Formats: sequence, structure tokens, C-alpha cells
Amino acid sequence: MRALILASLLVACGGHPHPQRPAFDADKLAADVDDVMAQLAAATARDPEDCVRLLDDLERILAAARPIFDRVHAAEQDPEHARQLTTAMHAYDHRAPDRSTDIATGLAVCFRTHRELQDRVQHVVDSMPTL
Repeated sequence: MRALILASLLVACGGHPHPQRPAFDADKLAADVDDVMAQLAAATARDPEDCVRLLDDLERILAAARPIFDRVHAAEQDPEHARQLTTAMHAYDHRAPDRSTDIATGLAVCFRTHRELQDRVQHVVDSMPTL
């Protein structure tokens, strides 16, 4: 009888243990976000006169960072994860304003000085995640 019950349970459960979601690591995710912001700021500072290269670099970085920002948005859906991530992000507060200002300034210069790139600049700005 026990064998029949065990066999029934294995069939009902698919015979394999259900995979558990990986533990949420707010500190790692915050570090990943900070790394993306550092890459964006470095690309902006590298050659502020070459707007085509700047836009190419920013688009590439943002495309590669999509999974990171998807994880951020998933964390925002869980109140406890959102709280943990907000707390972890505070470790980077001292860097964020300068980086954001530098990136915005670089894009503004490209927008003002290269009318032919305005649509691309706008697309990059619209692609930047809001956290």
C-alpha cells in the first residue's frame, strides 16, 4: 500500500522536486545597477565631442543591462524585495547625482549641437530606466 501511495505522489508531483526560486540578493542587484551607471558615466566622459560614438555606447550598455533592470522591476513588485533593494541602493547615493548629471549633460550637448541625432538622443533618454 505504501508503494502505491508513494508512486501516486511521484506521478502527481512529476517525479522531480520543484525548483525553488533563487534567493533575492538586494546587495548584488544594487551593485549591478551601480556598475551599469558607472559604465554609462564612463561612456559619456570618454569622448564628449563624438556624439555618434556616445550614443552607440549608451545604446549598447542599456541593451546589455536590460536583464538587470528587469530584475529591478520584478523586485519592485514585492514590497519586501523593494524595501531591501532601496536600502541596498543607499550605499551608492554619494555617486548617483554626479553620474546622472554627467550623463544628462552629455546627452543635452549632443541634442543641442547635432540636430540630426535628436531622435536618437531622445530614444536613449526614453530607454533609460527610472528606479
